[in-house]
Amino acid sequence: MCKNILVFIWCVVLVSETVNSQVVSVEGVWHADSVQYADPFELVFWFVNTGNSPIIDTAITANIAIAPVNAAPQNWQVLTFTESIPQGIFAPGDSISISDLNTPLNGGQPLYQQSGDNLIVIWPSFVVPVTVDTSITPLYVIPPTTSINEM
Repeated sequence: MCKNILVFIWCVVLVSETVNSQVVSVEGVWHADSVQYADPFELVFWFVNTGNSPIIDTAITANIAIAPVNAAPQNWQVLTFTESIPQGIFAPGDSISISDLNTPLNGGQPLYQQSGDNLIVIWPSFVVPVTVDTSITPLYVIPPTTSINEM
């Protein structure tokens, strides 16, 4: 009986360690802090396996939302871009640069809904279950010019 309990506990610990050690974080996010309303802008970031075990999958998906600060998540427009994982193994400490999204991203109403303070929210997703970290950075959108007064 004791032997069965020890084997069960060992299996639970092993599975817990494996699940909890697969963490992917978003790092090195780079973009302009202010953009004109309809101007395109660059967005670059890295996905890093900060866990202790490799992630076996063929691709990683970058989910990106750019929305007004107070917008509810269900109202965000999410852009998705998929990047292949070389040889299907995302090992601990490995990183994947995401810089060729739609370089540059086109601004305006499809990307953000109004001028002023907006947030860029980035999170990865996989087919396999993985714990992910999210990046949230501010982006100020300068309203479009509506008239020009010359002297």
